[in-house]
Amino acid sequence: MRIYLLQSEKTAERSWLNNQQSLNGIQHIQWNHKVQNRSLPNDTLFNIQWALFNDGSTGGMAGADINADSAWNISTGGITIYGDTIVVAVIDAGFHLNHPDLKENIFLNRNEIAGNGIDDDNNGYIDDINGWNVYMNGPNHPSDKHGTHVSGIIGAKGNNEIGISGINWDVKILPVSGSSGIESEVISSYEYILSMRRLYNETNGEKGAYIVSTNASFGVDGADPSDYPIWCSIYDSLGKEGIINIGATSNLNVDVTTAGDVPTTCSSPYLIGVTSTNKNDVLAGTAYSKDHIDLAAPGHQIISTVFDSAYTQLTGTSMASPHVAGAVGLMYASACGEIISLSHHQSDSAARLMRFLLLDAVDTISNLTNKTVSGGRLNLFKSVKRSTCQYLNQPKHGLANAIKPKILFHPYTNQYSINWEKGIKQINIFNTQGQLIIRKRLINSKETTYFSLPQKGIIIIQVLDEENRLWYFKKNNF
Repeated sequence: MRIYLLQSEKTAERSWLNNQQSLNGIQHIQWNHKVQNRSLPNDTLFNIQWALFNDGSTGGMAGADINADSAWNISTGGITIYGDTIVVAVIDAGFHLNHPDLKENIFLNRNEIAGNGIDDDNNGYIDDINGWNVYMNGPNHPSDKHGTHVSGIIGAKGNNEIGISGINWDVKILPVSGSSGIESEVISSYEYILSMRRLYNETNGEKGAYIVSTNASFGVDGADPSDYPIWCSIYDSLGKEGIINIGATSNLNVDVTTAGDVPTTCSSPYLIGVTSTNKNDVLAGTAYSKDHIDLAAPGHQIISTVFDSAYTQLTGTSMASPHVAGAVGLMYASACGEIISLSHHQSDSAARLMRFLLLDAVDTISNLTNKTVSGGRLNLFKSVKRSTCQYLNQPKHGLANAIKPKILFHPYTNQYSINWEKGIKQINIFNTQGQLIIRKRLINSKETTYFSLPQKGIIIIQVLDEENRLWYFKKNNF
């Protein structure tokens, strides 16, 4: 286009710009202006939502946030590429469904007729227009600020000139009242969520809800998961239908590997345990574990919705967990067709893949080393970017147009081969649960390397080249 970028010590002077404009052959000349990021919402309290965008002006360390503004340049939430309405289920003590920053994003069951006393959609629940109240076994929810606060973090309406912005500007929150009390109520809450996603899968989206994640900002301090086999097992049942489950860990400064905790020490490939950081990117005095707590997220002095039209700051892992549950929702909104198609036909594989992508995208933080499985804090932008599939067959660091490693499958030997003229230092292969299944260390090998895989399913192959660039590939090992 014959456009040139010039640099001069005098480029700040208007007279210099005018002189260049007068030269023959120049049609336009202008300064290289700064461009404002329009992904910042106009919500009136957004300037104190440090967890989403932290420039240090409200205290703390600039950049100690989840990089939400960059994520919103990709998607602000709502629906998948194939038109599925994305739903995040919140189990809590109650909700203020009429909060002006929330009511537009509360799930509405369009297959149910309110107040007619009939189970119109045949899901086993009568008149469940806006979720379910397990306590009373009915559709009407008790009022509670905790559940309202959690819901606002996930899906307060963004860019509407009032209050705050949620992780998703547009998403549907499925409220389920049933978090505080006895374990059977918790199980019943998850059972309702399971029935809604299963119905969606069975009817190809005609009924039920496309629930992609659940949030549990509650639990049992010091609990041994072996005493809670039903609670822990239900995460596998939910995962098989395509649901990733997020659990807040204890607010005690303990290692839950030895101290215990439920649900975050439950063993399930569909569960993510979350601890809390403050605006300095430091663990906020909450529980940790290099074996069970997958990552951290902001949870200290988080402002969100409470009561009918109010806002307040609350602190704890209860506030950290919904950041992750909301991130899963936004990932599905930006996900490529390949992932969404997988979620329709192999829902469990899609859930495991998205869990892997989210944990692979954390910002590694030194003080979280050996405190979390990933060693990092949620990065919404990187999580969302990975779900677009742009990173597959691309270097994580380096030139996108560079010559890539060649990965081939040999059907006669049932082996894969990797070859690259640039030289390979290490090959890591993960399943979609994020578990390392093969590691090969090489000495800048330019020879063909062969390997066999011990299991079927989707695999992620990570190649470290001689220039210390990371390459990612997704393969279907069937």
